[in-house]
Amino acid sequence: MTRLDEELRKGLEALAPSVRADDVVERVVRRGRRRRVWRRATRAALALSVVAGTALGLVLLRDIFAPGGSGSIGPALGSPVAIAPRTNGFLAYTSDGIVIAEPDGTIVRRVASPALGLAWHIAWSPDGERLAVAVFEDTDRRLWVMNADGSDAVEIASADNVGNPSWSPDGGWIAYTIEQGDRSEVHVTRPDGTDDRVVRDETAAGTHAIFSATFSPDGTKIVFDSGTDSGFDIFAMDADGSNVHQLTRTGTDYNPAWSPDGEQIVFTRQEASSQSDIFVMDADGSNVRRLTNDGPQFTNLNATYAPDGRSIVFEAARNGGTGPMIQMGIDGSNPHVLVDGQVLGFSWQAVPDAGTAVASGSPAPILRLGFPVCNVSSAEGTFGGPHAGTWWVATKASDVGGCQDPDTAFNVIALDADGDGTADTDLGPIECGRFCSAMAAPDVDRDGVSELMVAVGSTGGSIQYELFTSMESGIERLAFDCTNCNASTFSWGGPGGHVEGAYCLSGNDARNLVTWTAERSDDGTSYNLVEIVIDVTGRFLTQVDRIDSSVPFDREALPPGGGDDFCRAPVVMPS
Repeated sequence: MTRLDEELRKGLEALAPSVRADDVVERVVRRGRRRRVWRRATRAALALSVVAGTALGLVLLRDIFAPGGSGSIGPALGSPVAIAPRTNGFLAYTSDGIVIAEPDGTIVRRVASPALGLAWHIAWSPDGERLAVAVFEDTDRRLWVMNADGSDAVEIASADNVGNPSWSPDGGWIAYTIEQGDRSEVHVTRPDGTDDRVVRDETAAGTHAIFSATFSPDGTKIVFDSGTDSGFDIFAMDADGSNVHQLTRTGTDYNPAWSPDGEQIVFTRQEASSQSDIFVMDADGSNVRRLTNDGPQFTNLNATYAPDGRSIVFEAARNGGTGPMIQMGIDGSNPHVLVDGQVLGFSWQAVPDAGTAVASGSPAPILRLGFPVCNVSSAEGTFGGPHAGTWWVATKASDVGGCQDPDTAFNVIALDADGDGTADTDLGPIECGRFCSAMAAPDVDRDGVSELMVAVGSTGGSIQYELFTSMESGIERLAFDCTNCNASTFSWGGPGGHVEGAYCLSGNDARNLVTWTAERSDDGTSYNLVEIVIDVTGRFLTQVDRIDSSVPFDREALPPGGGDDFCRAPVVMPS
């Protein structure tokens, strides 16, 4: 029996004793039976609505809206995608069901499987809204796509052996592997099961498989393993199946997965009858390095990088069975249990980085406003899709040349939410004082959409800022929901005796923002700290609590925020 047969058999015996493992394994791994693959897909409907109009204070910057696309539904296969920084979101793993957990492994909830049977391979969509799940059923194996809460499940493929789904980074395609008869294939399909196509097929005598196929972070390539009972190796090809080239030649390598930057590939190498370890290599197959060396009877499998690229997780089993998820450094250091128990499949939700701000500089191509601008600054964030977007802040240049002071000029905000290089919405004029620049793009309410932190002035050595958000109605300033309330301008930083900042809560209080002020006490030994807890709902701010305390007169004793980080978003101070 091959190592893959053994892995399936032991996992089924451990997790589903009511199912006869022998029967299921034979159905999954037997190569002699021919069976036609069928899929059930729903028809997708494309609704396009264009909202146009003006409101007091809103300027339509027509020149920054580029012409639309070609009219095709969804991105073309292999379309390059800009690689943007990601952070670690929820874990999804299968172990006697589907489990959603925090990045530290703490269980958040369990999700119903889309069908009766044993959920196995699982993969988050790039936007973190859906899951692709392979399920072992009584007669065959099926691939499903569903919302992250288990609703609206759609079956997209079924055969003797279907699995290892991988989403393209733009969310427009899913790659998966299939075995039927003496053929082993890599398919790509739309997430609703339409436009399914074979991009790689191989025929070999005896037992043969392409066990996994994974899109590269830029969407242009697929890395896969292929082999027979006598050996497996790793290959790469363009997303359409062309330009295949072999990366390893040991006959013992499989389960490849890309690093988030596309520069490395982590994989499994079989070393003895029941021993396998994790290795990593450059994306061209060179510079192979060992990461684990756990000895006989340890079967380390299914390694993948964490979305932030700072660690690697893998399944650590014994004797080819199932086991816990282990997290380690990208150099193999500090291995520790992330999820205990018997894990079959897992995927880590990749959350776009909270944002990267850039200092004021020359106008960028996106700001084709129809008038000259100056004092241009930007902050990169995420806006609910797979791509990073950009907030822009700019000042209209003087008609006679030069840059006007922001406090007397026409200042605008523009938002390119999908990262396609054109603005999707804009707002102006906005009132600014000494400054008018993008400082950061924090996601203050943890809803996957970055807000914009705009420096508008200074007072007492602190930077004054306002927060803006993107809504269906356009760009809105975050403000307290109260009559005659003029407290939507906050302060950041300051000298040693008076410091201000803000930070975000998490967990059940994920929508809450905490702003704080620290004032040195009369005796100079402590700070009098005042923290205001604010609920953020849409564009409205509501104070829900106030906490007064005393902390040592030491900047290290103060809450987070007020420096170079705001809710995990880097801050660029105005100059």
